[in-house]
Amino acid sequence: MLFTLLCALSVPFNGILVRYRVSSHPKLSVEDGSVPLAPTFIGVAKRVWRLQGMEGLTRGLIPTIMGAFLTTLLFPFSRPKLYFSPSPMYTQGIPSSLFAVLLHTVLVVTVYRAIVTPRKLDPLNAREALHILFSAHERKKPWAIYKIPGLLTAVLAIQALRGIHPLYSHAGNPEYGVRQGILVLVALLGTIVIAPLEVIVTRLALQRNYGGLSFDDVLDVESALPLTAARSTPPVAAPVRSENAPYLGLIDCGKKIIAEEGWPVLYRMWFLTFLGIFLRL
Repeated sequence: MLFTLLCALSVPFNGILVRYRVSSHPKLSVEDGSVPLAPTFIGVAKRVWRLQGMEGLTRGLIPTIMGAFLTTLLFPFSRPKLYFSPSPMYTQGIPSSLFAVLLHTVLVVTVYRAIVTPRKLDPLNAREALHILFSAHERKKPWAIYKIPGLLTAVLAIQALRGIHPLYSHAGNPEYGVRQGILVLVALLGTIVIAPLEVIVTRLALQRNYGGLSFDDVLDVESALPLTAARSTPPVAAPVRSENAPYLGLIDCGKKIIAEEGWPVLYRMWFLTFLGIFLRL
């Protein structure tokens, strides 16, 4: 129950973090020759408040609470997380770790799309929310979420890398100062690899699986669906890639982020990843 409450209270922070990590910052100059300013966490927070108000800060609240409750129920002895990060809940054992990855992948997709969607979701209209958050192919075949190029691979990679860190406990018991130095070094090395994966997971989670159909064909069909309660609001974070030109996988996503926006984008809010690793060592 405490874990669920913490996740609910962290919804505004998590919503800003997700929008910040997906905000576009192309290196190419715009038509007038100027270079757009790089987004900042505070800047995104101000934009959310200005354009969407309190409703924007609480987006993703319902799926976050449901996901936190389900995670607590299934993994009661796991360490709680203070925000809904792209990293899955770490558990001992391969079967439970794989199950945690599969569950977390679906939760990340649901929560992150609920945060970024320009439509207001009616918490009392689950059917409409499903139509907004998931493609027709994903609604018909929910396992298609696991076939989003690169997403499951990235989440599995994070889980595998996080599983290496507890091995440090077998390294003996050196002096306190030396031990703390080693812990910081291990956390930094882990951050170098895991932080980009968390940014990549955040972006891939927003890509819908249309089952091989083109985005334009799907748009013609789904735009005609009645969405009476949903109302659009100004988008806070511009999509980095349009849905008719998606990332093709984990490696492709990383390469295109570096080529189009620069490698620092892969380390947005990297210190959160560092703290998450360090506190587990």
